[in-house]
Amino acid sequence: MIIAFVIDVCEDETLVGSSLLDIVKDGIRNFLEYMNGTRDQYRTKYLLVSSDKEGYCIKWEYKKDGNKLYKLFEQLELLQPDPLFYGSGLETVFEYLNFRRICRWHDFFCRGNYIEHNETSCIFWFTDGKNLNWLNNGLVYSKDSEKSTNIYQEKYRWEQRLYTFYLSKSDSSDFPRQLDWINMKMLGQLYKIQTFEQMVHAFDNIICIKDPYPLSKLRHMRPLKKTCGVHLNLVELEDGSPERNNHFVHLYVDPNKINGTYPIPEEYWVEPDAMRGFSPKFVYEHKRPSIPTIIFWKTNKLSADVYDLPPQFSRDIYKLSDCDVSKELLRQKPGTKWPVYVEHSGRHSQGVLGQPFGYLTAIRKDEYTIEAYNIQNYAEPSMDWRKAMEGYLYNIPWYYYSILASTLKQYYGIYSNIFPILNMERYDSWCKQLTKEADAKFNQMIEKNISNRLNLFKPLLLPKK
Repeated sequence: MIIAFVIDVCEDETLVGSSLLDIVKDGIRNFLEYMNGTRDQYRTKYLLVSSDKEGYCIKWEYKKDGNKLYKLFEQLELLQPDPLFYGSGLETVFEYLNFRRICRWHDFFCRGNYIEHNETSCIFWFTDGKNLNWLNNGLVYSKDSEKSTNIYQEKYRWEQRLYTFYLSKSDSSDFPRQLDWINMKMLGQLYKIQTFEQMVHAFDNIICIKDPYPLSKLRHMRPLKKTCGVHLNLVELEDGSPERNNHFVHLYVDPNKINGTYPIPEEYWVEPDAMRGFSPKFVYEHKRPSIPTIIFWKTNKLSADVYDLPPQFSRDIYKLSDCDVSKELLRQKPGTKWPVYVEHSGRHSQGVLGQPFGYLTAIRKDEYTIEAYNIQNYAEPSMDWRKAMEGYLYNIPWYYYSILASTLKQYYGIYSNIFPILNMERYDSWCKQLTKEADAKFNQMIEKNISNRLNLFKPLLLPKK
């Protein structure tokens, strides 16, 4: 897990004499002292960021600073945000995390969204609510942004958690509309802070050791210890068309278990033969939304063309967060399955929805299951099995081929010669080039920011001999 502290707060004094910035610094110190005493202290990575000129925003970075917290405390002491550059800190964090995702191969463009190929990132943003106009267009990429690292529509990602701390001397319980908006978009939590005690209470609420914080808007409450996973947008299909009422949910991923066999399909169809002449232009023209939209259909029985998997096939099972959909699921009969789809993920001849790639179910708890893209039970194949399988493969995304081929070979002795041969040379070459470019820019970004920062203790220059 990565925790990024982003500070956009000035030295305004409060009624109790201390400044808002001092409250932020004391709150961060208190939180780090707690985290340093937990068993996750060596697995948690930190980032200290403040709004400043380009190349000056990152004040402490876990890898470059060897994860030595005393250096973080030094930089925290020196930190003085500049209101003229508010927004640059959060922008830097988004860019940093984007480079890191690409360098670590967490993005499989054109190959579906893998829920478990992610590293949970928590952004603790401290703001005094000033100069927020940059948020009007601050979460989406501009048209002239670099294509090499801009494969998404928005700058944030589905595994990122936003915790916003609004520091204000005002006694009003209202929040600036821009803060409401960004927390709605990123499914975050919003806290109003005036004192150090309130800051500690808010942090304790996040780490789930204290009652709910009274001055907050918990749109999607997620304790820090249960943040692993991703956000999804579930939309119910009713009378042939999706409702406008979306259900933003969280899929919990147990970090101690390895799952993640199948991806959530892309929102577009890619012909297998097209990979031979792959062009990056196709990816840039089909930018991903940061949070995928999943269509689900309420039914007590799956349609006639939907099949259960044989027991040998793996299933990816995830826990659904507490929401209206999960509550309704738990009221259904055990074994109820609501199929899920991604619009435009199938061939055009299959219609808008195509085939289901998993289902929502209520067995003992509300679950979200991804399986082998609506595969039939071929444990006892008929004489027409090959023809039926060819028809099945024709209508599923090509990035499921290798997963199915491995299972069929292992359990049924059926070799991969039934699968279309894919030429991935140009695609693989592009992925390697993209990763190489991102890695160079990532290291350059860190080196530049760290070299530009102030230091509390500068080394003495030794005289030349």
